[in-house]
Amino acid sequence: MGIVAGTCEETLVMYDGRVMEYRKTDDLFANPEHPYTQGLLAAVPRLDRKVERLSTVSYDFMKAKGVA
Repeated sequence: MGIVAGTCEETLVMYDGRVMEYRKTDDLFANPEHPYTQGLLAAVPRLDRKVERLSTVSYDFMKAKGVA
């Protein structure tokens, strides 16, 4: 995701072969609208935080959000 943020003007996020979100990269990272995009960004490890376990974007997550 870091490479995408630094090199792409627009970003298309897909899940299960379907487009979930397509926007300007800066806007997508600043304010992700789709639950899957939100989950993806939450799963990216950060150097400024220590966590026991990274979050994941599971099928159950998508089902709970009404996307799967």
